[in-house]
This record gives sequence, C-alpha cells and structure tokens, in this order.
Amino acid sequence: MVLTTQQAANLVKVSRPYLTARIDAGDIPLFQRVGNQRRILKSDLLAWQKRSRRQQLEALKQLGQSVTEEYEAVDL
Repeated sequence: MVLTTQQAANLVKVSRPYLTARIDAGDIPLFQRVGNQRRILKSDLLAWQKRSRRQQLEALKQLGQSVTEEYEAVDL
C-alpha cells in the first residue's frame, strides 16, 4: 500500500515534517515522487517504526543501567 506523508504520519502518530525529515535522511525509503510530494510504502514505514522503537528501548535500558550504576556508586 502506498501512502502520502500525511497518511503515514497519521498512522505512526508523528508530525508530517518529522516524517519527511526521516525520509530525506534516508531512514525511510522513498517509494516515488508525484510532483513535489513524496510517497512511501506502508511496509517500509512500519519497518522503520519497529526499528525506531527498538532503538528507543535500547537507549532507555542503557540509561536505566547508568542511573543504577551511579546510584550504587553513591556512598549513602
């Protein structure tokens, strides 16, 4: 299924400018351009969302470990 940037942004609950920035950065593959409008595949969008969530979860885990290590290092 081919989506406009607005449809895609609504689907993954991000702003359209953020989504277009991710497309321009190459994080989400551009399927085609229609004039100056971008189109992407739903499957590519969902794959990006899954990767992005995995990266966020990993960052949170690392942050949690850092906080725990700092807390344990504090002499109470």
